[in-house]
Amino acid sequence: MPILASLGAASARAFGLNAGAAVATVDYLVIAGGGAGGGQRGQGGGAGGARTSFPGGTQIEVGIGEPITVTVGSGASGGTGQNPAGGDSVIDGFITSNGGGGATSGPGESPVGVGGSGAGGHRGNEGGFSPAEGNPGGSPDPSQFGPGTDFNGPPGFGSGGGGSGGVGSVGGGSGGNGGSGATFSITGSPFAAAAGGAGGAHNPGSGGGGGSPGSGGSGGGESNPGGSASAHGSGGGGGGGGPSSQHAQGGSGSGGRVVVRTPSDFSIAATPPSIPTTDHPGGDSMADFTQSGTFTITKA
Repeated sequence: MPILASLGAASARAFGLNAGAAVATVDYLVIAGGGAGGGQRGQGGGAGGARTSFPGGTQIEVGIGEPITVTVGSGASGGTGQNPAGGDSVIDGFITSNGGGGATSGPGESPVGVGGSGAGGHRGNEGGFSPAEGNPGGSPDPSQFGPGTDFNGPPGFGSGGGGSGGVGSVGGGSGGNGGSGATFSITGSPFAAAAGGAGGAHNPGSGGGGGSPGSGGSGGGESNPGGSASAHGSGGGGGGGGPSSQHAQGGSGSGGRVVVRTPSDFSIAATPPSIPTTDHPGGDSMADFTQSGTFTITKA
């Protein structure tokens, strides 16, 4: 059987094998939604996974005139106990970034805490990508993330969530800082995103600081709620509430963002019409999604 016949349609698209159709090379940035911080143990939420081809990475090849679906992951809503992970962001058939891990309510690693970047005490880079889509949350031992990790007391209690640019800090009496985000330049105007949420403080006073750059949520002091990730489209994790018997509410994560960019001899149309399409200063065509939609590339 010929090799091409054994490939599925999505695989063929990913390799630019569009049954002889013309293709366009596309740079991308795919940031998933951030996970929510927690109140019961005060962990910060993990940032949404972030994957990009720009600058200098491997581009994707998209068929001319072929509508491509984009899913933008939502940020997870904070609560008082175990809180959800953020939503995945996807360029259908090509690229997936995993949502940030949500804070947990019990000891040991939980699947909800593992994400593009992990909630406090949990693994990041859920997809196993290289380069990694994110980093772990703070933990007593960053090399040990298996069952049995101690979330019941310092230093795992109140650890910061991981970010795209760094590991969350270990918590304790004071909440750990969220992992730093990263700066992305695909639009021509660099911006920071995908920072981890801070852990809440067990002691009176303020909790940890949200990851910076990138707008992760701040941690709450004892019995106080955690802050939500501050910028829509940043994929930041929510801050942990100050852990106490009252289980203060954790902060919400931010929704994700997807940017696609193609050379100036092509143009990009996007739906719904509210999706902005612009020309890069160098002439390339771009579409910038903070909500789900589709894009289609044509000859300019």
